[in-house]
Amino acid sequence: MVNKLKKIVIYTINIIGILCLIYFAIPYIMNDNTIRNPNAMLATYSWDTCGFVLTAGLIPLIVSNALAYYITKAKKIVKLLWFIPSIVCIVIVAHYLLVRTEWEEKEKALELVATMKCSRDSNHYVYKIYLEKDNTYSLTVEDKDNFPLSKVDYTSKETIITSIEEYYKSIGGMCP
Repeated sequence: MVNKLKKIVIYTINIIGILCLIYFAIPYIMNDNTIRNPNAMLATYSWDTCGFVLTAGLIPLIVSNALAYYITKAKKIVKLLWFIPSIVCIVIVAHYLLVRTEWEEKEKALELVATMKCSRDSNHYVYKIYLEKDNTYSLTVEDKDNFPLSKVDYTSKETIITSIEEYYKSIGGMCP
């Protein structure tokens, strides 16, 4: 009875591990560039988050696959199939750590391209738009401002300005 319970627990853990592997591998492999929570303290792309989670889950996945290997009564070649999820995870983590992660410290050469002031309810807010080294745009928002960054289209300087102006118009504010 105890042996059967151990097998059920180990197989269940493996199934959960495989489902987690699939859940996090798909956005990583598909290079999902959405930012799920742009207002978070550390807002990251989905592929980056998934790569980190897969890195953290690699050792537990290997351990659970090894336990399943040892408790399965089958031919050795069939038992080795338990390590397929671990191998897939190792390949993805190696790619994430060696190829996708930039370990050298980047010089953030930001060039200020526009500044705009907006107001609502007699509160004034300043937005600065920067052109980064890789020709992408970023926006700085003051700490006291609760402007929803998910409303901003970062395609160009003009689309950022238009996004901010439209938001302020929709809430009864203005950007002179």
